[in-house]
Formats: sequence, structure tokens, C-alpha cells
Amino acid sequence: MLLIFGGIAWQVYFQRVLSAKNEKTAMWLSITAGIICIIAAIPAVLIGIVGVNMDWASMGLPTPENPAVILPHILRYLTPELVSAIGLGALAAAVMSSMDSSILSASSMASWNVYRPLLKPNASSEQLKKVIKRTIIIVGVGAMIIALNVKSVYTLWYLASDLVYTILFPQLTMALFYKNANLYGSIAGFSVALFLRLGGGEPAMGLPAFLPYPMINPDGIVLFPFRTLACIAAFVMIFVVSEMTKKKCQPQPLLMPEERKQEKKAS
Repeated sequence: MLLIFGGIAWQVYFQRVLSAKNEKTAMWLSITAGIICIIAAIPAVLIGIVGVNMDWASMGLPTPENPAVILPHILRYLTPELVSAIGLGALAAAVMSSMDSSILSASSMASWNVYRPLLKPNASSEQLKKVIKRTIIIVGVGAMIIALNVKSVYTLWYLASDLVYTILFPQLTMALFYKNANLYGSIAGFSVALFLRLGGGEPAMGLPAFLPYPMINPDGIVLFPFRTLACIAAFVMIFVVSEMTKKKCQPQPLLMPEERKQEKKAS
């Protein structure tokens, strides 16, 4: 459930869905992308099988230190020099492209969705550019610290899906399909989901569990599905709090920017 629903509320996915010309195109793009992802995973699995079962020592080659370096290891030692150069270059380009786009999108969203509406609603475009540049530095330093402390790329990807599943997926679903969802409900759902998720700890970040969940093994790993509990609790809190406060905090419809301007002029 985490890997399925935790991949829906990603910015990189909705950036492409929202750019489609209509709903039908967006739907078929999503279905086609899922099929292509399954096919594209086959070569990666085969490379992993080769790397794990290869007797590196008998060939006089260094053994990969961990599974994360198997792909560059195979490209470096088991392919011709030209293929190795192209493959390693493509791998580095893909990593850098994903990294800079993620930092830029995170910085832009922080400036537009946090700084502008909450701190300075009348901020000019020049001021927002300065904020984005400073936020890029902050996000970049934070990403570097995380990368130095967490050795597995898959662990980071899994953690990102984890947080999206427990915190963002309920917010997105309720905003799209529950017409009474409001600000208070959103804050309540976010807070409860974050508390329940952090309460289960996170070994990758060295965070111990502080809530008395059942099914904790001797290593301190919580086997109880607290992530799904946090996700369900967010749905419930958004619904209950929104229903209780819908008269005091009117739900805001999802409108395009030009529709919002027309609504303000009409009012």
C-alpha cells in the first residue's frame, strides 16, 4: 500500500499530469507509464542478479562494497571502455538532473506556498527570486547532510514514499474528492499523521520509536503497520474536523488562477 499510494502525490508525477491537455490523456499517460516502468525495471533486475552472483575475487576485481554500487561497478569492470564511459556518464547525468530538479521544485514550492501566502502576501517577483535562491542553499545543505548519513539511495526513496503515503496522500485525496475539506481539517490531519508516523521511529535517520506500538522486535523496529494507521487517522481527522468547523472555516474550491481572479472581481 505504501509503494502504491505513496507514489501518487509526488510533485514529479502531478507536474506531468497537470500538463496534459485533458483528463483522458492524463489517465492514459499514467497507465502507459506504469507499464513502461515495469518493463524498464527488467534490465535493472538482471544487472543486479549478475552483480550479486559474480565471483569478483576470482577475476581479480574489487568486490562491490554494497548493493548501491553494483550498477557502476558492472559498467566499470564488465563492459568495454566506450560502453563504460557512456553508461557512467549517463548515470551521473541522471542523478544530477533528478537532484537539481528536486531541489529547485522544493525551493519554489516553499517560496510560493509558505513564504508568499503566510509571511509576505504582497511579495514582488524579485523578492520571491531572492527567497528561492536562499532556499535552494538551505535545501541543498539539508540534502547533503541526509546523503552523508544515509548510505542507501533506495532507503531514501522508500522514506520519501513513506512520508508521502502517511502525510500527503490523505491531504490530496480529501482535497480532490471531499468538498467540505477545509484549512482546520487539513492542519489536524497533517499534525496527527506526522505525530503517529514519527512515533514509530525511523532507523534510517536514527530516530527511536516513542509511542507504545505493539509488535516491536528486539532491535527496536516496529512491525505494527503504524504507517497505514497514520494514513487512516489523517483521513478521519480531516473529515471529522472539517465537518465540525465547516461553518467557521468555509471550504475553498479548487480553481485555476484565472478563475480565482474572476471570482474576486465578481465578489
